[in-house]
Amino acid sequence: MSFPVVVRRWPDAMTVSLDSIIFGLQRFGGISTYWHQLLMHWSPDFGHDCEVVLPNPVISGLQLAPELDRLPVAHDPRNIRIARYLRAAPTACSIQHSSYYRAPASRRTASVMTVYDFIYERYRTGLARQVHGIQKSRALHRADVILSISHSTRSDLLDRYPRIDPARVLVTHLAHDADVFRPLNADEERDSALADQVLFVGQRAGYKQFALAVDALRTLPDLKLLIVGPPLTPEEEQSLEAALPGRYRYQDGVSNDALRRIYAQCFALIYPSDYEGFGLPVLEAMACGAPVVCSHVSSIPEVGGDAALYAERQHGEAYAAQLSALFDSEFNRRVRIDSLANAERFSWRRCFSETAEAYRQLSSR
Repeated sequence: MSFPVVVRRWPDAMTVSLDSIIFGLQRFGGISTYWHQLLMHWSPDFGHDCEVVLPNPVISGLQLAPELDRLPVAHDPRNIRIARYLRAAPTACSIQHSSYYRAPASRRTASVMTVYDFIYERYRTGLARQVHGIQKSRALHRADVILSISHSTRSDLLDRYPRIDPARVLVTHLAHDADVFRPLNADEERDSALADQVLFVGQRAGYKQFALAVDALRTLPDLKLLIVGPPLTPEEEQSLEAALPGRYRYQDGVSNDALRRIYAQCFALIYPSDYEGFGLPVLEAMACGAPVVCSHVSSIPEVGGDAALYAERQHGEAYAAQLSALFDSEFNRRVRIDSLANAERFSWRRCFSETAEAYRQLSSR
């Protein structure tokens, strides 16, 4: 299938086509945040031009307008319900970078692919897993360069696809938005009610191990559980009432600034996930100065470094033990300082610089 793609392009330059299909697949999420940051950090000093190819329709809730106003934009006319399973939009560019596992339409176009995790392969079943697996495998084997968001994900990739040359897989760590996630200023109003609240943020089903957070708080009567994420199900509310009567709170409609204030003032973030491609909430919390109590699996130690408090095993008692250590005010203070220092290891500028280097290597071939 072929169709014209109309694009404003700067002449006489090597051009990268940024296949932004992710903006049609999710309103918010880690991948959308990563791709938006890529657009934000695109600089004319890079030496390459770009085109941003948008899906039909765009459903992203991110503020894309500032970036799209300054970058050349093209539109894929195919409806995303079909286009998501097809090759990326045809392009005259020499390099195409896909946000979500779409190979270029032409073999003459160099392909850059970012791999995030293997959640589908680990936890999904049935047709969805099969379709995703086929598309992902084809795109990754076709790619000239693969960017992995963590060393852990890179290891998973090479274990699953041993025919892929390790030299083609580069690690470009994600980061937090330092303009958003930062400690409170001295003149900002404090909320003392957050001081005894342990935060659980994000999805709660399956491998996220929300039940471990509840079990940990069950034995710590001086602490409460603050839940930020999708609405509680009736089953979750019933379980929480039984385990933590009067000691849990759900908060919805939380903006990034409100989340920053929670991170900066809560007792700790608890993150008992069984698997992560990166674990962005761990980094966001640390950037605000929060202690993080988390699992020691997959990419999480890579992000938490020496600053996180790791449960020795996936059991509520192990998480409770680490939370209890934070009652020591001096230890709590040191952990918060270490959290801030650890967060400084990651930046979107560095992520984009490493991505740009991959483009340069391809264009010099």
